[in-house]
Amino acid sequence: MEPLPAWNLAEDLDLELEEKPLPAGQPSTAEEVWPRPPAGVVPPAEPDPPPPPPPAMNSSAAISPLPPASHAASPLGQPALPPHLLMMTAEAHRRAGRLAEAIAALERLPDAADNPEAIWRLAYCHRRLGHPETALNLCAPARSRFPAHALLAGEYAWAVYAVGLKPALDVRDWMTVLTFADEMLAPGAGDVAARVAFFAAVEAARALNRWDLVLDWCRKVPAAQLSAQPRTWQGRSLPADRERWYLAAIRAHLALASWDEARRLALEAAASWPRRLDFPRWAAKALVGAGRLPEALQELDALVTAHRAPWYIWADLAETAFRHGEVERAWEAACRAALAPGEPSAKVNLFALMADLAERRQQPAEAALHVALALTLRQERGWPVPEPLQQAALRHGVTAAPASSDLVRQARAVWNHRPASDGEPPAGGPPPAAADPTAPPPAQPLGQRREGRLIHLNLDRDIAFLKPLTGGDAIFARARDLPEEGRHPEAILSFTVVEGFDRKKNRPALRAADLQLVKG
Repeated sequence: MEPLPAWNLAEDLDLELEEKPLPAGQPSTAEEVWPRPPAGVVPPAEPDPPPPPPPAMNSSAAISPLPPASHAASPLGQPALPPHLLMMTAEAHRRAGRLAEAIAALERLPDAADNPEAIWRLAYCHRRLGHPETALNLCAPARSRFPAHALLAGEYAWAVYAVGLKPALDVRDWMTVLTFADEMLAPGAGDVAARVAFFAAVEAARALNRWDLVLDWCRKVPAAQLSAQPRTWQGRSLPADRERWYLAAIRAHLALASWDEARRLALEAAASWPRRLDFPRWAAKALVGAGRLPEALQELDALVTAHRAPWYIWADLAETAFRHGEVERAWEAACRAALAPGEPSAKVNLFALMADLAERRQQPAEAALHVALALTLRQERGWPVPEPLQQAALRHGVTAAPASSDLVRQARAVWNHRPASDGEPPAGGPPPAAADPTAPPPAQPLGQRREGRLIHLNLDRDIAFLKPLTGGDAIFARARDLPEEGRHPEAILSFTVVEGFDRKKNRPALRAADLQLVKG
């Protein structure tokens, strides 16, 4: 499967959703659910609307000390309460978090099965006590009888989430996620439920490479329905829900070659979130797709000139310049992209482009080096090899090398516009460069998977350290590379040891990459 460039799934569209337990004395009928909160961190709950007033009573009427026969019997032989007092008692228990007592009071109502106020409260209490199936069985038949009851519709949506949507998300059963997300988006369920259903469905549609379904959901839940306010977690700013909507919609239009609509939305989003470079970048890519290469080059040039652009924007500039026939301009931009921070595996298509550029520049040794690098990275990740890359490998007589780190080290000399050490095309991959005497001894073998425990995390400085379970020195990782669910002390993560660079000490260093949660 081709890697998706410049899309941070963990930050933008990843969704494991949890609810906050009901605090004593605080009501909650619609719970705010946040994407993938770390263990021990729960979001605030929305408050209940004020309780409904008791039914109006005639001023001449009095409560009889002996209940009518239609009232349910009270425990211990005590007189039964009238229905409106039973409802008030149940609501007081529910608000105080005494859910079992609330259920007992609600079930004593003579009309509980026909009263939507009783049904949604019973469903709420059962769901919060860990019985979402019971809640769903209560709400499902009542929805058709009381279609205009908002609290009943909302409780049905949360029961659907607990019974079907969340379990499907946990096991990444994407088709089931789409089914339950549609069910959760029932009329009257509310904006919070719509938000949860939307982001779950978008994650599923992206995983299935169904960009048409992403656009369907962008129509079902328009951007205006989502909050434009950014969120924070542990002092770190997270994208607003509306911003994430634009990210999904623009990517879908680009994938479906809807160039004009992609550009319109990208420019609209860039005006609202000017610090996010993805939006002007995608506006330029829409120009490329529409064949307006000079305009696209002008906009990409402005991006890399005015900002400290990430590697993939330099790569966009290189590819666009190559398509426009500007080979030297493309090579310069490609070298800037290759030298910029970023995982070598994420740059695999860039290296294939650099092989083509090197051929056009009449540099067969450099072309062969980049073909071998692209082949090796794909082999290490188990990715398929595109037909053009296979043909380039045959032309240059190269195969994948044992480790990509050796090739990266040799290619860095090319990217810095210095001749490679041997000047000859690699056979089976270029020979490794001489060891750098300033480099520290490897703490772990390069390219191998390891497991380690998270012992230090600083999101503000983008720093993390893992202690390998097999012993040895702690290894550095970028905090932003950690999966959201693994950003807490003592999390066990698997990782690949790759070559990095310690800018503070100005020397090569090792780094943990491709991090995945093993145990939370």
